[in-house]
Amino acid sequence: MYIRQITVLRFIAAFSVVVFHFGLKVPLFDNGCLNALFSEGAIAVSFFFFLSGYVLSISTSSKAFLNAKEFYKKRIARIYPLYLIAFLMTLCLAMFYLEAFPKGNSIILQVLALHAWIPGKCLEINFPSWSISVEFFFYALFPLIWNLKRKIRNWFIPLVIIAWALSQWIYIELRWINADFPGTFNGEFLLYSPIFHLTTFLMGMLSADFYLKRKVKFSNWLGSLMFFVSCTLLVLILSTHNAIISYSHNGLLAPLFALLILSLSLVENRLSRFMGNRFFNLLGNSSYALYIFQWPLYLLFDQICNDYLSEEAFFVCYTLILILSSIVLHHYIEIPLKRKLLKGSNF
Repeated sequence: MYIRQITVLRFIAAFSVVVFHFGLKVPLFDNGCLNALFSEGAIAVSFFFFLSGYVLSISTSSKAFLNAKEFYKKRIARIYPLYLIAFLMTLCLAMFYLEAFPKGNSIILQVLALHAWIPGKCLEINFPSWSISVEFFFYALFPLIWNLKRKIRNWFIPLVIIAWALSQWIYIELRWINADFPGTFNGEFLLYSPIFHLTTFLMGMLSADFYLKRKVKFSNWLGSLMFFVSCTLLVLILSTHNAIISYSHNGLLAPLFALLILSLSLVENRLSRFMGNRFFNLLGNSSYALYIFQWPLYLLFDQICNDYLSEEAFFVCYTLILILSSIVLHHYIEIPLKRKLLKGSNF
């Protein structure tokens, strides 16, 4: 089962992360509401985790029992080739241009996608890839959770909600304790460790259950209202100084993510058809390449063009090249390698 109209949200989230990393000082984004909004672009990674649980649950909804071996094979074929290519590209560029020579343990951890577990190592080399390390943890657990969910049935909903609420309470309490939170060992563990993002993924799975068990589609007016409310609340929270935003990194906004995704998934109207058009679908499907190659392509483009372009022109050209490159990578590397690795698979 494939929901076309939510695919473009992956591109929007990935683009938000790119602006957060490289575009906040560009005049286009260095003003008022836009700057405040994209300054919280890291929250888009939390959205990725939620969306991952949602999409995986829907795509496997027809399976009464999920074969772990076949699931792992498909996920590795989908994610790992580009992940490894981006890692090697970053490593070579950083050594050549920046004279950065990471230690062997950092290289091994990133090759194995385990670096998100280790404070001090989680952001080394291709730093955005810490979230892919988190995703691999979700993939490792997904068959177990899926098959367990089938057994406990109605208990899954209250257990996920309790686990999510408990994780938010722990995170908030620890933020209060650590005033210099982001720069501490404990801070990096809580911000990047996969275990503290698991409930965001589970909330995505829970929302997928709601979608799959629906009796009827939402009416057009109700779906449109839900979409407007969820978008408005997200923009207000992310673009204004408030207490909520400081604690949103680990899935506090999952209920709003659910409202947004369900408002698009459960309606068929002009908005859903527009967001599901072929071009937006292409951008959404290429968003993984855009996300994982943002740093190595920035390193390369910076060395070639930084002396010849203004800051704004540099970012615009870099972004266009990144988007075009992600489409090429998706079509000519990601898809062919996936098909080759899955050749002969029954999954």
